[in-house]
Amino acid sequence: MEESSKWRFAGLFKSTNNIHYHFNIMSLTIETELKDIFTKIDQRLERMEQGQNELKLSVSELKGEVKNLSTELKGEIKTLDAKVDGLSTRVGNQELLLRTIVGGLILIILGGAAKMFGNFPANP
Repeated sequence: MEESSKWRFAGLFKSTNNIHYHFNIMSLTIETELKDIFTKIDQRLERMEQGQNELKLSVSELKGEVKNLSTELKGEIKTLDAKVDGLSTRVGNQELLLRTIVGGLILIILGGAAKMFGNFPANP
């Protein structure tokens, strides 16, 4: 089928209120008013604006939630820092105690070895 016979323009005519387009496409007649087309476009734009507003609300809610989570995390980090400081103090105290015990054991072992293997006079 040729392109020119596929699309046959039937005409454009003007009524008192609206401009009507009348096309004859392969024995199918379509007649629309510009007012109807603009109404549909306006409705679609309104739906898009509503969707955009909903998205803006969702984004602002997410920003609020992120701020809340950030605040919570900062508080938890401070708590963990305090706990780590407490643990490092405990470890420092235990390390001091362990050094003292190990030092005492070394002195006892050295003293016992000196008494067994050394020629020291007995106490007078």
